[in-house]
Amino acid sequence: MPVPEEFRLRFAAAIKSSLEPVAKDVELYEAGAEIVPGLTTIVASGHTPGMATFLVHSGNDQLLLTADLAYHPVVNVNNPWRPGPDRDKDTALASRRRIFDRAAADRIPVLGFHFPFPGLGRILKTDGGYAWVPASWQF
Repeated sequence: MPVPEEFRLRFAAAIKSSLEPVAKDVELYEAGAEIVPGLTTIVASGHTPGMATFLVHSGNDQLLLTADLAYHPVVNVNNPWRPGPDRDKDTALASRRRIFDRAAADRIPVLGFHFPFPGLGRILKTDGGYAWVPASWQF
């Protein structure tokens, strides 16, 4: 991370302390695996080593949970920008393109973790890349 060493050490210590209470219960998985029936991981390398997105599925219904694949539609969907937090910018961009292509081709609804409310919508393939189409919201 391009941050001062002191920040890195504090950040690592905070992560370690937050994981210690549950460490014995953590089960590692291979990206691409179905963790439980209806929840499959998709390799999404680039933002962080080993990052994955998640496909929730039941019958013909699917929902793509993007995790940190994209930060905001303006930054990573409508534009191929490569923000600072990506550890491997080229790999992250390739992961976004591969997963967005699938979401657009298969018309899979997408839940963007950092997207504006409601965070749910679809990815459309355009001549220049992609477009984010948010879902209509109703109470």
